[in-house]
Amino acid sequence: MRAPGQSGALFPLALDALATPEQAWADWPLIVDGAGEVVRAVTWASRALAGAAVLDGHLPRLVRALGRAVHGRDEPVALAEAVDMALAKLAGEFDLSAKGFEALTHDFDRLRSAAATGAQVVGFGPRAALWLYALAAERPHRAAREALHAEIAELVSHLRELLRNDDRHAPDGAAPTALAAGLGGAGPQLLDAAALAGLLPAHSGTQRLAPDRRARIVSAMETLQDWLVAPRPTGVVVAAMPLPPALAASGLQCEVAPEPVSAARAVFDDLAARAVPVARAWQLARLERGGQWEPRHAVLIDRLDWRAFDGDEWRFVPPVLAVLCGLGEAGAAGQALVDIERTGRPLRVLCTYLASADPSVGLQAAGRALGLLALARPTGMQGATALANPEHLSATVQQLAVAQQQAVVAVAEPAWSADWPWLEAALAHWCRATLCFRWSAAAGGGWADAFDVAGNAAAPAANGRPNEQGSLAHAALVEARLRGHFWFLPGEDEVTGLVPLDSWQEAPDEARRRTLPFVWARDADGTVGRAVVTREMTQAAAGQARWWRSLRELAGEDNPYAARAVAEATARLERDAAAERAELLAERDREVQGARDQATAAALGDLARALLNLDLAAVTDTSPPRRPPQADPVGASAPIAPSATAEPSAAVAAPEPAADAVEEAFVDTALCTSCNDCTNLNPLLFLYDANKQAHIGDLSRGTYLQLVVAAEKCPARCIHPGAPRPGDATATADVVARAAKFN
Repeated sequence: MRAPGQSGALFPLALDALATPEQAWADWPLIVDGAGEVVRAVTWASRALAGAAVLDGHLPRLVRALGRAVHGRDEPVALAEAVDMALAKLAGEFDLSAKGFEALTHDFDRLRSAAATGAQVVGFGPRAALWLYALAAERPHRAAREALHAEIAELVSHLRELLRNDDRHAPDGAAPTALAAGLGGAGPQLLDAAALAGLLPAHSGTQRLAPDRRARIVSAMETLQDWLVAPRPTGVVVAAMPLPPALAASGLQCEVAPEPVSAARAVFDDLAARAVPVARAWQLARLERGGQWEPRHAVLIDRLDWRAFDGDEWRFVPPVLAVLCGLGEAGAAGQALVDIERTGRPLRVLCTYLASADPSVGLQAAGRALGLLALARPTGMQGATALANPEHLSATVQQLAVAQQQAVVAVAEPAWSADWPWLEAALAHWCRATLCFRWSAAAGGGWADAFDVAGNAAAPAANGRPNEQGSLAHAALVEARLRGHFWFLPGEDEVTGLVPLDSWQEAPDEARRRTLPFVWARDADGTVGRAVVTREMTQAAAGQARWWRSLRELAGEDNPYAARAVAEATARLERDAAAERAELLAERDREVQGARDQATAAALGDLARALLNLDLAAVTDTSPPRRPPQADPVGASAPIAPSATAEPSAAVAAPEPAADAVEEAFVDTALCTSCNDCTNLNPLLFLYDANKQAHIGDLSRGTYLQLVVAAEKCPARCIHPGAPRPGDATATADVVARAAKFN
């Protein structure tokens, strides 16, 4: 491989991490084990050599050696053979001591032991997708055929026994001569069968099979017997170009035709015509074995056609795959897909198209056509994938291999004559010039369950300028034939009138008319500069970005309709919640005001009754004014004795006690609305009476601060904290000031 940038091509600075051999060998080759699991070679090697003394630190070198072992091969290579070739290459690259060489030999033995599993190595090349299909289809179809073979052999045995039992009850089977023959050669010597038959009473015998039913059983048994001995391929592949001979060795029947889709239809019709009688015989044999046969079943079985086949009956029809190569033009891709749709047959189609960023060849033609096909005909299976994404490629091809309805998969591949094919394919994938998606009706449910775009990951690294995103223009940089779409300006100094492509596309029309878009790039010498993009490439990049956005919206990612619906639903819920909250507050205010009005009316009523029943004479002072007491004479040594004749003076009223300086807390219980605020604060300080109205409990079980806080929370303002009790540390000046408004 030659370094990117040769032949006058550029390289996007934003994806500089892709321009390394290590990144290429991290994706390919692929290992397909005996169970059909597909993993990258680097993943398999890391599992096999976990904790190895020498090779554990040289996995990239080992994987590159495996890749070179299968490079240019038109067919997979046995893993054991590829490992031997890679180890022979690596053995001469290490300069080790005797002990180190011994450790390396031990690592080699571990790797050879792990490779002895019948696995295959598939290299990066034009046949990679086809071989992944062949390896994915071979094992499950072979297992299904073996199970079907055993089942049909058992059904044939049952039908044969059923006919044998029917023959035993035939008139000839019950004749004396037949009975004597059943005793062997000595039968006539042991007994006279005719005389014995004359002595026995007549027997009507078991009812025999109806003639038409017996004829059906005989025909079904012969059909199934022929199927057991007939050669059967695991599948058929039809292509316009010659196919590798190893495909036929894997069990596939290979056909070459100038129009693969039309030829595949003819092949399918022939296979289906041969499978229908076998499926009918199989259904009849199953009914006979279960003792469920009824005459009405004959009409249903005679009407059975391949269009009514279900999962079990499709086992009699080998899958037919049409291979279409090089669908670069939009018209060619669209016409091919129309032809596939018009066949009306459950064909499988594997298309390959050029992973190029060239706007003149109908960019992403096959991928876009498949997307439109998935929208127009949401049945079967459609998928678009790329060689640059091995995981998505293998998963999509495996779905194609087991599909029972019409299935079409398009695979983006690079120009194999390019300097670095993998790099072109990788850039087209990472910059989303080739998009990956899958639609499978077998997933069930609705569109959200059947459609996904999970195979389109972001670039592995962004070493370019901040916020620069990969685009179609970035992918086109590396293709030398597209060099005319860029004008490279070396240097990183600010240039007036040049705007990064992603910012330019988001700018208003007026601003775009006054500026030119560019992407950051470097040339073959490593010089960094701006690559100004032509209008044609800019429009193609914008169109591809819109297509990617449409696919994401279809998959439910960044869907503006969903975002708008969520925003509207959220706003509606907030409005409903606000209205409900306002209604609850208004209802609470009404209840509180009603309680206050009731409490006020009750208090005024009690006051009025008290005033009406008051004894005014008990509270009115009608006695004459009293004389103030006379002071004792100065120097008097003895009190003056009262005169016997003087009138006794009125009793001097005792002075009223001074008002208590400490007012105790209390609650206007009649005003309490039972809001629970005070009792929740301190259920010992505040108690409810029988009417669930609050009153003060034990003041020593609470603090002055709790009294004040309860008064502040009380909606009825019926709590009066009074003055603090002596020694209450919570009765600060601030707290006393807060309490004043409630006393």
